[in-house]
Amino acid sequence: MMPDDIITRDSEGQLAVNTVSSTEANVPYNYDDCFTIDTNGRRALRVVGGGGGGSVDYTKVVSKTKTMPLAGADNANMIYLYDGSTNGTYTHGYVYENKKTATYTGTVSFEPATLSGTTVACDGDDFANFLTEAGAIPTSIVSGTMTYDAGAGGWRLVGKDAEDTTVTNFLEYTEDYEDHGFTFTGTPEDGDVIAFTCTVEEASASYAWERIDVQPAGDSTQVVEKGSGAITQELAGDTVYNCGTVSALTITFPATVTPKYISQVNFTSGTTATALTAPAGMVWLGNDIVQGVFVPAVSKRYSVLFFSDGTNVRGLVQGV
Repeated sequence: MMPDDIITRDSEGQLAVNTVSSTEANVPYNYDDCFTIDTNGRRALRVVGGGGGGSVDYTKVVSKTKTMPLAGADNANMIYLYDGSTNGTYTHGYVYENKKTATYTGTVSFEPATLSGTTVACDGDDFANFLTEAGAIPTSIVSGTMTYDAGAGGWRLVGKDAEDTTVTNFLEYTEDYEDHGFTFTGTPEDGDVIAFTCTVEEASASYAWERIDVQPAGDSTQVVEKGSGAITQELAGDTVYNCGTVSALTITFPATVTPKYISQVNFTSGTTATALTAPAGMVWLGNDIVQGVFVPAVSKRYSVLFFSDGTNVRGLVQGV
């Protein structure tokens, strides 16, 4: 098996990990082309992301920080790449956006339906928070209409601001309105229109950093120095573990491994070979693979890349 069978190039000539079968266990020694050297002289795998999904607006400026600021109104909707150490709240290398959660209070008045005379009533606070759940910015709405669509079995709500500009437009089933405190009296006809006026004010607001499901850039990889001796380590994603001479190495993986998972361990097997313990079901590729299992040899320096193929975690071994 050649290195290009494991590492492929995209349309721009960048390198990316390729999926290989578990029977392809023998990899030639020379696949240095798979790696780049960072400013500290450390070897790191070059990996290309899988393209455009996710919820991030890439036109926004993303700032890198080692200490996340307090989330508040002054930095609402801002995005940060967390470059500090992983802790109980934030994970190194991931992107966070300051999301606002608010409740609203208000008043609303409905006119009878134009065709059937059907009437609707709703508490002003319930109306304001219903608009919020529908994705509208309720404080901008001062008037609007609800139009009955018999085919859909629901009402299309159009909300307008003080300049009579439409700022929200959505259709919900009648039952959805009723679940949010609306009461209807009468039987509406297709095309019935109920006009309304309202005032909405923000009652309370809170802010919190929310992790965005997006793969960070390659330079966000965290490097952890582990020392020598017997080492037990859960391998976090986007992390390189540098070890000295290791007598025994026990590795585990996070409870949830995403399709973008990647981690690397570098260690030396001394004059007595390193005793390796790894999770069952691992798929091993590369050097010193014996009957499908990685068995470290004596007096070798190893770089082991762990990555997800979408189902299993694979270990790609280079020993020199």
